[in-house]
Amino acid sequence: MKKSFFSLLAATLSFAAIMSSCLGDNESSISASEEYMLIKYDTEHTFMKYAVAPSIYSQGGFITFDGIESYGAGDIIKLSSYKVNMDNTVGGTNILKAQNVILPPSEVYPAASQRQLYFKNAEAVTDSAYTIFNGFSVKSFFGYPVFDDKWLISYGAAQKGGQYINMEVIFDKDNQKDGESALDKNTVVLDIRINKGEPAAGNEEVKEVTQSEIINLSSLRRFLPSSEYFKESESSSVTTVHVKFRTYVYNKTTKKVEISYPSYTYDMYFPKETEE
Repeated sequence: MKKSFFSLLAATLSFAAIMSSCLGDNESSISASEEYMLIKYDTEHTFMKYAVAPSIYSQGGFITFDGIESYGAGDIIKLSSYKVNMDNTVGGTNILKAQNVILPPSEVYPAASQRQLYFKNAEAVTDSAYTIFNGFSVKSFFGYPVFDDKWLISYGAAQKGGQYINMEVIFDKDNQKDGESALDKNTVVLDIRINKGEPAAGNEEVKEVTQSEIINLSSLRRFLPSSEYFKESESSSVTTVHVKFRTYVYNKTTKKVEISYPSYTYDMYFPKETEE
């Protein structure tokens, strides 16, 4: 039987939590704020919902809280604040009961509305209406498999007449380049495209809006290890893959649509599978 070996360091986890530990008489607690987490459902042992919260997972545990049943497995939520006593486990498991939880969450991204990765050719963008405005950023991402590879992406776009706008994320195997240069092994680039619906009849108002959506990159994790883009680390139990994004922006000076590579790269971690 195979199992995954996780070498977890809190410093490598990307999250927006602010943690503080309080050590008293035989008591240890963690307080966290503004933290994104993934809701899961244990179908084998406890048959209960729990949340994968980076600040607690880095300590070897998960959390549950009063009200968690309101959210579905696979949802991403952001809690404004909560506190966990590290000794307050549920039924002898490593699931901890969180207290002082502020509900409802400040943000909720239901599993049904999350975007999937497309494997296809990414067509060039020539119309400025379909470019990124107000920047592009990955607000939260979870590089280890336990988070189901759900990344929260924020982007801005021009909206006309209240039309719907959504994001498409593409892996184009024929264009794995940074400009004209080929990418190194364990580096991939994902293309961002903006889709829009028809504006409301008679409404010509154009405004810039900012939206956030979850992109599920679990299919990329399944694809990469057997692909030409991946080389397993020989010196570490975890192989790191660097993820870059490619967008189109409108240059107001040149009045042209141009390709943009955001300066940040983001890491996905691939623990080695070891024989048990």
